[in-house]
Amino acid sequence: MKYIIATLGCKVNQYESEAMEQLLQSHGHTPCAEGESADAVIVNTCAVTAEGARKARQTVRRLRRENPDALTALCGCWSQVDAAEAASLGADVLFGTGDRQGFVRAVETAAAERGAGGSVTKLDDPFRRTGFEELPAGAYAGHARAYLKIQDGCDNFCTYCIV
Repeated sequence: MKYIIATLGCKVNQYESEAMEQLLQSHGHTPCAEGESADAVIVNTCAVTAEGARKARQTVRRLRRENPDALTALCGCWSQVDAAEAASLGADVLFGTGDRQGFVRAVETAAAERGAGGSVTKLDDPFRRTGFEELPAGAYAGHARAYLKIQDGCDNFCTYCIV
């Protein structure tokens, strides 16, 4: 399967997209070259600001227009907080902010079963998570430094914070 991953938002999304890319490649999938059609379009979304949500919608629409036959898979903050709108854009796979390894498996399954209809949705309550998802990401191509993810959000439950 040839894929495109578009990453919007914070450093956590950058880290998780890199980890998902490495998982996909370890399963034999390849990133699309410039101008090549994708079998799967993956968008790791952001919704910390209204601008982030707008860019998420814009990116999904653009990639679907450029790759009309590709499976569309969304994950991240925006797909977590506005799942109805994310689904209305034609997402075949819709995950929130957790279970990135499960997300990659869901993308592979949905791509293999393409045409059978239906979609995969997995949204959880991030405030009810009790564990930390280990998500190793190795070397970052073209970067001198790597990220080390040590937590997902915090437990202060600030009313203004989506993380």
